[in-house]
Amino acid sequence: MLNTTQLGKEVYPMPTYRMIRCGTDYSFVIVVTPADTDPMSEDGTFYRYLREDDGDDPAVFYEIERLTAVGYFGGIYDGSRAFAPRKRFESLDAILEFIHGDDHSIRVKVTADEAGEVLVGYGYLQEAVIVYIVRAPDGKLRSRKNPEEKPSEKEISEWGGQLIVEGNHHKIVLDDGREVYDFQVHWDEVLEGEEEHV
Repeated sequence: MLNTTQLGKEVYPMPTYRMIRCGTDYSFVIVVTPADTDPMSEDGTFYRYLREDDGDDPAVFYEIERLTAVGYFGGIYDGSRAFAPRKRFESLDAILEFIHGDDHSIRVKVTADEAGEVLVGYGYLQEAVIVYIVRAPDGKLRSRKNPEEKPSEKEISEWGGQLIVEGNHHKIVLDDGREVYDFQVHWDEVLEGEEEHV
């Protein structure tokens, strides 16, 4: 049985690999959690487990390695080893180069935003952006999407807030137009024969 973790009001399975087929293209469903939420460990890393069926042999689970902000795995379905790793992405640029190709994309499922509020939606990984987040007096997080929109010291002072995040983050644009920032990625398992069509 997969381990679970409490995230908001929902319980989600431990991070595992998931591959879905999209027509003649291949895409990957990614489950997204807040940047400061790690369902697997306390040191900011994820573990990913890979299931591979080989003929009549029992399914074997491989612990691949820690999945960090710059360590992603992709997979390409070859008809026999649907869950075998085929490519490692060392950087966001490498991911973008891969998904901007003619035959690949990465489609994402969002389950929580940077404030920990549970969202459910689908979209595509768009780009890397600079995000500044300030905690306002009401306790909510306010974000600025571009460097030139960085909150001023005066604004922070007047709000009595605090600049809590500053850096290079990914961005997801959902199908309904909402944008989501500041997340970590893990993979959601689909067992053999359960590939989804979207």
